[in-house]
Amino acid sequence: MRLGLAPARLFVLPCLLSAPYSACFGQPAPGSGEAASITPAQAKVRADEIVKDLREAAAEARKIGDRALRERIELRLSRAELKARELAEELSRVRPAPVTASALPLSDAESEKLLQGLKKEPFDDGKLTFIENFATARPLTCRQAAALIRAFSFDEKRVAAAKALYPRLLDRQNFNDVLGAFTFDSNKVLARKAVGLK
Repeated sequence: MRLGLAPARLFVLPCLLSAPYSACFGQPAPGSGEAASITPAQAKVRADEIVKDLREAAAEARKIGDRALRERIELRLSRAELKARELAEELSRVRPAPVTASALPLSDAESEKLLQGLKKEPFDDGKLTFIENFATARPLTCRQAAALIRAFSFDEKRVAAAKALYPRLLDRQNFNDVLGAFTFDSNKVLARKAVGLK
């Protein structure tokens, strides 16, 4: 039986309907860095792009020779297109949440004040507790996180501190700045693994 679609397209079609982009293509969706966020307007544009892609997939599905298979795929594509259109409509009505003080990144002065408080802790265990209690309340940059991590005496607690700070980093693409605070390469590997990186 000849279906009329390339095998790669047959894989992508069900994959897109049931799995995240990264599972289908082995990489994050364009512009979906963990630290990145999009506005409702940008999300609506992406939803509209999905509708367009689904329409193109439906046009390709019409070329399938097996009638029962073609109709099942067309039905699923129609449902997905309807859901994408509804999502795009809902997104057009969403207004961005107001920015609160806790969502604002640390200023350099605040970061320096935090670093001075951290340095007052005599032992790494106390420094780690300080990080967990105070440094994770607001977003910060990798440069600021690296300065905090350098205040630790030993890499073992630096790894734990990097793990605690990672979710609050604004520029995770610069995580190498944080890794630069480590003494040994083996601990850089441990830090990457601790935050879910390779």
